Amino acid sequence: MYKIVLFKWRNAKVTEFLHALDARIRDGQRKDRTIQMRKRRVSKRYVFWSTRPAPQGLPKDWYNAEWLAHLEETDPLGYAELRVAPPLDIDWDKLIK
Repeated sequence: MYKIVLFKWRNAKVTEFLHALDARIRDGQRKDRTIQMRKRRVSKRYVFWSTRPAPQGLPKDWYNAEWLAHLEETDPLGYAELRVAPPLDIDWDKLIK
């Protein structure tokens, strides 16, 4: 099993894409017999919210829109410090498939 870390600031589609990417990488490593991975065994599936601050400079569509709007409204200086980049307009659903 795996530890799953969630971030309130991250767009859910970005998280879904990263999980799909991780799964593809794990599948590729299992097929490649020259790579021997140590598997950490966790008795349960752990999901928790991270308390780390949001990284600066990400494209606007990588942030959770509601979280970002709330930050802009309640903490304009914190919002400015993020230095949000223009959105990339990625079709996440197409990438995840």
